[in-house]
Amino acid sequence: MTVEDRVKRVIGNHFDLDPEMIKVTSELEVLGADSLDLIELLMALEEEFRIELPDNDEICHIATVKDVVRMVKDHLSHQGVTA
Repeated sequence: MTVEDRVKRVIGNHFDLDPEMIKVTSELEVLGADSLDLIELLMALEEEFRIELPDNDEICHIATVKDVVRMVKDHLSHQGVTA
């Protein structure tokens, strides 16, 4: 399973959506995410990937599923974790 697939699964679980219906271009706000949801989603992603994601200005620039995938991939590579 790819990083993108795993991110979509976590998002689907978090927002009670079918991961197959989530597109990489989907906007998190359209999926139902507010700022609290985004923080909870990041915590779920940290658990899924066993990484530590930022809780700073970087998360303010996350708008789409693609942004989330990119952030996870960046942190996986920086932390030397294999997806």
